[in-house]
Amino acid sequence: MVITFRDSETEANGIVEKVRYEVRDKTVLVTYLEGMAKGMTMHYTLTGPDTAVTNLGTLRRISPDAPPPS
Repeated sequence: MVITFRDSETEANGIVEKVRYEVRDKTVLVTYLEGMAKGMTMHYTLTGPDTAVTNLGTLRRISPDAPPPS
């Protein structure tokens, strides 16, 4: 799965949702403002310059030019 984080929104599987970001040290809180996840806050703990851990697992930054994951 590819998750794209943009200013005030996220996109996953072609679904764009409005969000609010809050940064606390190495934790990024993403609160969903609409859609199925409305009101839910996801916690992302930054573990390196290109990685974060969530309850979904480890996320890794990829280049926008990288081929889609298989």
